[in-house]
Amino acid sequence: MRRLLFAVAVFALAGTLVSGYALRQHYAPAGSSFCNVTTTFSCDLVNQSTYSEIMGIPVAAIGVVGYVAMLVLAMIARGNARRAAWCIPWLRAGAIGGIVFSLILTGIELFIIGAICVLCVASQVLMFAIGGCVAMLPRSSRSPGPES
Repeated sequence: MRRLLFAVAVFALAGTLVSGYALRQHYAPAGSSFCNVTTTFSCDLVNQSTYSEIMGIPVAAIGVVGYVAMLVLAMIARGNARRAAWCIPWLRAGAIGGIVFSLILTGIELFIIGAICVLCVASQVLMFAIGGCVAMLPRSSRSPGPES
């Protein structure tokens, strides 16, 4: 269990960095992102579209907050079984919410904006990795064992 929680923490840290860069690019001048490969693969088209904010909050900022929350929960859960019993359900809920959110955003990218953001795809892969790790965690963490 500790290894899975460590993996969640590593993926969440990577997600924080990816989302942080996307947030920086949200406010940067157009054309400044490394992932503007073509009009189909363009972070700027996605990150500066009307769909890049929810009620004035950049989607990338929501990603940063979500990934930081997952990182903190994973690190707390690694502490002991009692804390893990409290944190793991929140990690599961966060992973499910993050996956659903990223799938909705990918649908908007593909079918409405018509461009794919490489950073968004990286974030989605990281969220699926977190979801996979969290899915393998035991339902009850009362006796995690010495190295689980």
